[in-house]
This record gives sequence, structure tokens and C-alpha cells, in this order.
Amino acid sequence: MQHLSIVSINQVSEVQIGNYLGLEEMHRYLNTQVKKKQMSFLAGRIACKLACLKAMKNVNPVELEVVNDPIGEFRGRPRLFYQQNILGQVSITHSQDLACATFDMHDNTGIDLEYVATRDYAFYKYNFTLKEKELISKVKPIHWDQVITLLWTAKEAMSKVIGKGLSIDTRNFESNASLELLTVFFENDVGQMDFTGEYKIDNKIFQLNSRCFTYNHLQYYLTAAKAY
Repeated sequence: MQHLSIVSINQVSEVQIGNYLGLEEMHRYLNTQVKKKQMSFLAGRIACKLACLKAMKNVNPVELEVVNDPIGEFRGRPRLFYQQNILGQVSITHSQDLACATFDMHDNTGIDLEYVATRDYAFYKYNFTLKEKELISKVKPIHWDQVITLLWTAKEAMSKVIGKGLSIDTRNFESNASLELLTVFFENDVGQMDFTGEYKIDNKIFQLNSRCFTYNHLQYYLTAAKAY
């Protein structure tokens, strides 16, 4: 089961460092030179640990540590440790002022958060499959920015599940949302929707959950992914 937490980067403070960061994380925080990156890192770690605390009670956040796999197929993918034992898989994403994390005790998880914005034609041309472009073309023009943002979050989330990130062609990932589902989602103020996606290289199927919300006058799409 995935557990989710969202934290405002602008609302975290250095006062919270001692309540959330372990020694290794503290070292990384202090060695980050740019203040904005420092606070983004801190917010991401807080979001990650709050997500974990939704699944596990009576755990000291300072003793939770996010560690990226150093080697192997999933090099770079974060996992959550507690007293040197693996608790589960985590995924962290940032957009504008927000940091978001998801935690799953059993399955690999991926998440992406993006605010709705107009992308240029090259972004559309080189990141989406023919099937996705056909779907986008059928959506009302007023919703093009929304559907492109939504489908992009799905690609990023799926890529994180398999530990690849965006190191591979994003057209290897394809969403299977229907026009009817998207129309209801965009026009009827539905808070979230479930659909599936696929990694076309090995036909891996993903369960996707997307939700929409507004924060500081910006519209966001958040998609969480898990492989079947």
C-alpha cells in the first residue's frame, strides 16, 4: 500500500532539522551550498518520513534514513532504512514550492508532481507515443496543457518504479487512459482517477493513480505508479 505526503518547501525551517534528519542526511544537507537546494532536500526528506509514519507508528523520524541504491540494476533509486534494516521503497518529487513523497513497504513505487504549464511543440513531439498523441488530439484544446502535463507525470512515475528515471526514451512508456475517463476528470472536477500504463520494452504493466489540486494559484497533477 502506498502512503503519500506533501510538504511546502517554503514552510519548512532549519528548526526541523534535528527532528527529521539523521547524521548522514545532516551531512548532506550541510554540504549543499545553495540555500534553495538545501530547503528542497529537507522538505523532500520530511515528506518521505511523514509518508512512512502513516504506515508505521512509534518510529523516530531521525532514525529513518533514505539511501539510494549504490550499484546494480536499480542504482540511484531510494529506499528507506530504519536501524540499518530496509523498511520499504520510497519515491520523492519536487515541483515549484512543493515536495512530495510516497512510501510502500512491499512494492517498488514511483511518483511525479508537475504544475500545469504550456510545453513547446518539441516537448510534445519527442516525448509521447503515436497512441498518446492521438489521445491528446481528441481532447478539447482548452485541456491540452492539462493532458500533456498529466501524461508526463505518468511517464516519470513509471520510469522511477523500474529505477531508470528519465535516462531512457520516454516513448517507451505509454499511458492507457481513455478519452472518456480524461473528459470526466478534466470537466467534472473529479479529484483523482485510476488508469494503467505500460513499459513497452518488456511489456511491464503499471497501476497509475493521478490526482489534481490547486496550490498558490497553480494547478498541479500528481501521479503515483506501481507495477502489477
